[in-house]
Amino acid sequence: LKKDLALLEDFLAILPEGRKAALEVRSSSWFDDDVYEALRRRDVALCIAERDEKEKDTPFSATASFGYLRLRREHYGDAELDAWAARIKEQPWSEAYVFFKHEDEAAAPKTALRLLQIMGQSSA
Repeated sequence: LKKDLALLEDFLAILPEGRKAALEVRSSSWFDDDVYEALRRRDVALCIAERDEKEKDTPFSATASFGYLRLRREHYGDAELDAWAARIKEQPWSEAYVFFKHEDEAAAPKTALRLLQIMGQSSA
């Protein structure tokens, strides 16, 4: 779906108040300041997605009081996780939801625990 600001505004208007919502878009036409501002007005997180595919990664734009990230590359070593930890810590978010795609090797939980360790948080 290509950018349609009016459709986005209509959708955001029907979201229940007080509920967290995140929006992931796949067309780079949505990567625009007016979209980010519409999301900010409703405290809706732009899903920050990083992929191995040829699709363009989502620009890192904090649009809500919380972050929502989908990290989908094949492998994340400590250098990549260090960089993500730093980016997450720089944000004014109250919390961040980070999801890893590594279900084939069941590596996602280990990668998530490593990110928590790097960020200096408990793995519990």
